[in-house]
Amino acid sequence: MDRFSPLARSLPRLALAAAGALAACGGGPAAAPGEAAPEAAPPVDGVAGEAAAAPALGEGFVVWESNRGGDWRIWRRDLDGSEPRRLTPDEPGRSHCCPHIAPDGRRLVYLSAPGRQRDYPAGGLVGELRLIGTDGEGQRTLAGRARNYFENRAAVWRDSGRLIHIDGDGATVELDVDGGASRRLAAPMGGAGADAGWLIDASLSWATSGSPTFSPYDRRRGAIAARQQFGGCQPYFSQDGRWGYWTAGAGGPMNRVELASRSVGRILDKNDARVAGGWGYAYFPMLSRDGRLFAWAASRGEHDHFRSDYEVFVAEADPDTLELTGSPLRVTHHRATDRFPDAWQPPLALGRRSGEAPLTTTFNAPGGGDWQWRLAEEAAPPGPSAERTWSAPGRYPVTASRDGETLRGLVVVRSPAPPRVVSAETRAGGEQVVVRFDEPIAADGAELSLASGRPIAGWQPAADGLGIVVRLAEPLTGGDRLRLAGIRDRAQRPNPMPSATVELEPPAWPARRDGLVFLWQTADAANLVHDPAIGADRAYTLTATGEARLDADFAMLPAGGSFRLEEAEAAPLVAAIQATNELTIEATVTPLGGDGVVVAAASHRGYAFLLKQQGERLVLGLRTGPRWAYAEAPLVELPPRRPSHLVVSYEPGRLTVWVDGEQRLSSEAIQNDFFHWRAAPLVFGDGGWSGRIEGVAIYNRVLPAEAVAEHHRLYRRLTEARRPVPRSRVVARLLARSAPPTLEQISPYREALVTARYAVEETLAGSPLGGELKVAQWALLDGRRLALDQAPVGSRHRLTLEPFARQPQLESVYQADGLPPAAGELQYLVEAEPLD
Repeated sequence: MDRFSPLARSLPRLALAAAGALAACGGGPAAAPGEAAPEAAPPVDGVAGEAAAAPALGEGFVVWESNRGGDWRIWRRDLDGSEPRRLTPDEPGRSHCCPHIAPDGRRLVYLSAPGRQRDYPAGGLVGELRLIGTDGEGQRTLAGRARNYFENRAAVWRDSGRLIHIDGDGATVELDVDGGASRRLAAPMGGAGADAGWLIDASLSWATSGSPTFSPYDRRRGAIAARQQFGGCQPYFSQDGRWGYWTAGAGGPMNRVELASRSVGRILDKNDARVAGGWGYAYFPMLSRDGRLFAWAASRGEHDHFRSDYEVFVAEADPDTLELTGSPLRVTHHRATDRFPDAWQPPLALGRRSGEAPLTTTFNAPGGGDWQWRLAEEAAPPGPSAERTWSAPGRYPVTASRDGETLRGLVVVRSPAPPRVVSAETRAGGEQVVVRFDEPIAADGAELSLASGRPIAGWQPAADGLGIVVRLAEPLTGGDRLRLAGIRDRAQRPNPMPSATVELEPPAWPARRDGLVFLWQTADAANLVHDPAIGADRAYTLTATGEARLDADFAMLPAGGSFRLEEAEAAPLVAAIQATNELTIEATVTPLGGDGVVVAAASHRGYAFLLKQQGERLVLGLRTGPRWAYAEAPLVELPPRRPSHLVVSYEPGRLTVWVDGEQRLSSEAIQNDFFHWRAAPLVFGDGGWSGRIEGVAIYNRVLPAEAVAEHHRLYRRLTEARRPVPRSRVVARLLARSAPPTLEQISPYREALVTARYAVEETLAGSPLGGELKVAQWALLDGRRLALDQAPVGSRHRLTLEPFARQPQLESVYQADGLPPAAGELQYLVEAEPLD
């Protein structure tokens, strides 16, 4: 399953069997079984060996996967610039992947799997989980059957004696490395499950699969409350559980997320200016255990993870912010594929101190006695300790030396600045407001008030010190402003935050949540709904099939394909509706023409409920008896090419329909209950239906009329607040097109854009677009090449275009661009109609 966009995309089983197409430890140019392994690729850039790449980051080392000897093995290179060496032994017929270093740096864990891997197999790669010393000695097997998630992540070290991994059945377990005892932390993934399983962070607070979900983990229940996916792949955690990070698009960028607030930032840009030599197509991020080193691999624009020349890079990082603080340093120089690195440095014996200027630090050497101290460029009096006040921002090394031994420390001084509000979120049905700041705060003298005069019951600091939780005396029913005063940071010389006013949004759509079993506003929304099975809020991820895709607002465009929630995840929702014999379907729908399914719980075995379009009229179908017993009732007509807020409610004997908050139908056409319903996938836009779907809420109760009107008002406010995307319609002739990539070239992706050049003959609507245009258009969706991508040069088309820069849903999509730059803004092809 392709997990590289904000919406998952399905992979047909036949394609899986033929291509073996997804999940973890690859063997790019390796020979086929029975062939001789290829010789090691020569070094590049005229470097003899790799000594010329001598890093200058001091003590420590980097490990990574490489096929430079033909088979995938784990390699190591010390940061003192010594030659790289193979760490894992030669093992014909097996591939080694997923290296991860223990916090103490003495051992690492990796996966050894049969075969010469050429791709990412669906469901994860199954092999032996091995432990080996970082000197290459003492190898042993920890688990006979283990697997990775989608791509090469197989384990998380809790500490140097315990690790978390995914077992052969897809369950998440914690293992005592030396004692051998293990315990299950989480069950295998449900649903489509092609991500193979969950990895849980060292703090036992968060979980992720091959999709960057970063979902809360409840250690008491052993339950994971799935969150919406970020676009991209290869997610992992910082050791302290504060940060998640991942590759956010094809070849970058690399992003970070503060897990408590879901606030997203950037670590490394695609084609980052700090990386020399054009090595800007970046993947495989990994943060060292202490957060002081960030490692990744990059190519010069090549994508193939198994054959391309990827080289390993490492840079110093700030564990407080996950920002790079040093220049990226290239570790490898070899034409083979070097990927999935991990880095380690010994802990600073004197420790690391950080804070805002002025910062006073005291360092103590172990054992007492007279040590010779250097604080940055200055010497300090000999003795067991040294103290200094740092007044200027910067990074300052500290050393203590005695009898040939040198101890090191580091001081990081930041510019003084007051705290800054980064988010304010209304929660708990409007009874609570959570305000997050960009640094730890002290709020003991805080003064809080609401502009409306509504009373505040109280507040308390958030557990991590980065926020305050405000309790309202009565629920927030409309917009308001929260006034904040008396807040300061925790610097040695505290910086007070100027009085600030924070806008509070009223309760979000949907305001009524009792009976809510499924929620999908747009793909980039939180989409949280309470799941009684795990006792927590969770999100459901839809899978796109066929030509289905998202638009610039992250709404569904089935386009003749569909979006699906697989049966394993949909079954409890269907059962919850069946248990009450009540159903409400709410959605904002824009029909674009064509009959078919708008939303249904349906499979090849039949359906439980089905809302479809026939001509301009909607029809509701319900299963009312055994086998093929169904009842259908005509509903209302929806205007084409215009969004309509639709609510369809049913309880036995009563069918009610509202459009844009007004009741349009009350009928007794269907009488039966839901006794004969059976589990089925939840499907949107199937059977050739073309249109736009967003704002979906499904309930196991009937919504009252006043709730329907409120929801219409709330959702209309959401859509009216959007910044419109400019759109133009032109008649244009195709002049040239980039060569479309093959699935093998872009694996593990199954969707791709290509650029094309058109000559505009006429502007039909919108801003004039004259002359020649460079346009990004779909070439592959769901692994299939699209008809437009096969149109002959010279053919004429009626094109609907939007600025490519206004398409955030495409950030993580692979794009093939073999055309020269063009004047003007790159356009995105929304819709095309052939004229020849």
